Amino acid sequence: MKKRNIILFAIICTICLLLACGVVYAVDSSQQAEAYAHEIFPQLMQDCANDIEDYPYFKNADEAKTALLGKPIIVYTINSFDPDLSLSEQAKQISWYAFPVEVDGQPVTDLRVTLVNGDWVWDFGGSLNPMLNQVAAVNEISPKDCIAVMIGQPGPTYIITKKDGQEVAIRNYKNPASFELTQEGIQDIKTNLDTKRVLDENINDTEDIVTGTSDPNTSSKQNAGVGIRLINYLDYITHR
Repeated sequence: MKKRNIILFAIICTICLLLACGVVYAVDSSQQAEAYAHEIFPQLMQDCANDIEDYPYFKNADEAKTALLGKPIIVYTINSFDPDLSLSEQAKQISWYAFPVEVDGQPVTDLRVTLVNGDWVWDFGGSLNPMLNQVAAVNEISPKDCIAVMIGQPGPTYIITKKDGQEVAIRNYKNPASFELTQEGIQDIKTNLDTKRVLDENINDTEDIVTGTSDPNTSSKQNAGVGIRLINYLDYITHR
């Protein structure tokens, strides 16, 4: 009887732990994004293998079939510039994740997962993960020392870090002439933010005239679907 009670207690503890993790998942966007990415990845790679000529990231169909999904880069955003703070201090995390698609341990492209109006959507392709690795190697730093910052949402993305006590950056784009992180990259970000501020002010002024308000609508889908996301979490860990 005692042994049976111990087993029953262990089962109850396990269920409670799973439910606790599930509740975290239901509100934690990073775990939602990971579950979603792993759900769509196998079929995406099969599609790539079937139409390999459309996907230059892979040398052949076998590479697509054996590709793995790595841990994502968390993308941050900056909407305005405060001169009293560093850019990294002003960056805010958003529900935008760039998962590396890896072949033989090296990222060849990205699977981007984004929360849009309460729903997760994906986009395949891009160079953020491969470029981050190249930037880190050229500048002799760890990729973990860098952050990816988007100007607005969506907008141009930069890789930012500190070097010799100063912030340096480079814009993420395909086949750059140099992978060197520079202070000119930081100035480029500030110029983009100034341009964004002027455009936003003009748009808001126009909206006030036309509608009498500039308050955007927001979606409550993410908060409304906690139970559904909890079920998705349990399904995710069951099939991992």
